[in-house]
Amino acid sequence: MTLKKEIIETLHKFQNGYKERNTDNIDNFAAEMFYDSQDTIVIGTGHGEWCKGISEIKELLYIDWYYWGNFRLDIDSANICCTKDFATVTTTAYLQKAYDKEKNSNSTLTKIDKILKSDDQNDEKLFQSLKSIAYHFHEEHVGSEVKRKIRFSATLIPEGDKWKFMNIHFSYPASPPTDVKLI
Repeated sequence: MTLKKEIIETLHKFQNGYKERNTDNIDNFAAEMFYDSQDTIVIGTGHGEWCKGISEIKELLYIDWYYWGNFRLDIDSANICCTKDFATVTTTAYLQKAYDKEKNSNSTLTKIDKILKSDDQNDEKLFQSLKSIAYHFHEEHVGSEVKRKIRFSATLIPEGDKWKFMNIHFSYPASPPTDVKLI
């Protein structure tokens, strides 16, 4: 099997995890898909979603799988560059989710609780809490079915006979709602 095909196979395994969204399988999924190092990082779409190390990555996986929605990579159009020592992947994806008011409310309250317990300065805590509340109400009014474009980039390294993610970066082309003067 060529290196590129091995990377594509790894992307399909990653996609299947996000398709199944089985929160009981997060430990196994993280062990299979991510290089176990404090240098391994996943950058999510939200402010502060800089997850370093397997423990923080598992927390993000839980949030993604429980709250986020159906994430689909465009594997067929992925730009894959690889050597025997590392590989990079860039592609697009989309996120489709049905709005669930109770889940959205719980997610927002959990996020605010985490913000308030952080070591950030009080002004930053207030600003991030306000952004979370604004995003909550934005999501509530965009309709029951939402489909968004996502950018996906990643670096993988070989471990034994498998390729594992060393870093992943998810991003929206423009983050809804954009930062605006709220008051």
